[in-house]
Amino acid sequence: MIRHVCIIIAAVLQRCASLAPKTVERRSALAALASLAAPANAKSYQSGLVFEGGAGGLTKTKPNTGVKTAAGAVDDERPKTTPAGPVAARLAGRKGLPVDVAFDAPFPTTPGLVSRDYQTGDGAYVLVAAAKGPLKKVVSDKIFAADGKYGSYGAPADVRLAKSENRGDGDEVFEYTFVALTPAMREVARRVRARAIQVGGDDVFILVAGSTAARWRVAEPALCKAVDSFSARPAPEFSAEMVAFRKKGGK
Repeated sequence: MIRHVCIIIAAVLQRCASLAPKTVERRSALAALASLAAPANAKSYQSGLVFEGGAGGLTKTKPNTGVKTAAGAVDDERPKTTPAGPVAARLAGRKGLPVDVAFDAPFPTTPGLVSRDYQTGDGAYVLVAAAKGPLKKVVSDKIFAADGKYGSYGAPADVRLAKSENRGDGDEVFEYTFVALTPAMREVARRVRARAIQVGGDDVFILVAGSTAARWRVAEPALCKAVDSFSARPAPEFSAEMVAFRKKGGK
């Protein structure tokens, strides 16, 4: 059965490529795939919204945020959340450096520092990336990565940097517009605002807050408040996590 479906999908994609210009190939192919997919209720990990139909929901994987606490890995599948409001956590950098992050969460927040509204899909979440190259490139590569929040159903399209702002040394804010795919393989225009803070020489901690483009004006105040409140700095030298890190030779 699966083999037959794959053959049909391949044929449809080939047909779309032969008939449609490049500017509409993506939309034609996605529409065809959506029409072939069996009805299903696919719950989006990112927004919590339920979409009707869509083969994409069958292959959804958990986004790679890079977030883990200084005490170990984070189990973000647990239902436990903290209420909207100030959130603080001690995370670990890529080489184990304990880093304290905090922000004003607009919605209930999971242990993995994902704050989201299940009704609207608005949300904010933390990412940890390697400090390799300019912050602009680090942030863009991490947010729109294939294993990221917006890449599970296909690469985001029409990614554009709307604005940027320097908040200090190793501290910048970026705003992007782009098109992402839902589990039902439908295209949705989205907008995100992200603040990136480099901590030490190895890590960049990022808070990303976003919504659909249609909701941006309504969601913007709360999302921008979260971004403006975001902070990331090494844990105090006297903290148990930092002492343990130093004993292991961490710098």
